[in-house]
Amino acid sequence: NFFTISPGQKIAYVTDCRFTKENIEKIIALAREADLFFCEAGFLEKDWERAEERAHLTARQAGELGRLANARKLQIFHFSPKYEKEPEALFQEAEEAFQG
Repeated sequence: NFFTISPGQKIAYVTDCRFTKENIEKIIALAREADLFFCEAGFLEKDWERAEERAHLTARQAGELGRLANARKLQIFHFSPKYEKEPEALFQEAEEAFQG
């Protein structure tokens, strides 16, 4: 044999969506029990209206989705250039929501 079959990992990837009831349900189903959940977090919660206009999630929303899906690890990405000098704020907001 040239390969070994072993248990895999579940990876979920979400980007470019609004925080609507329908999307929340679909994302939670997709990411449920994921070992690694990649989720866009374009904006901070204070800019939620801009996130909504641009069909993106906030870092808090991404963290909440990861927690509701019971994902093991959350990795946020796809940040607005507006936060280029403060990316740590996005990570902190997402982590706080993810931890509950």
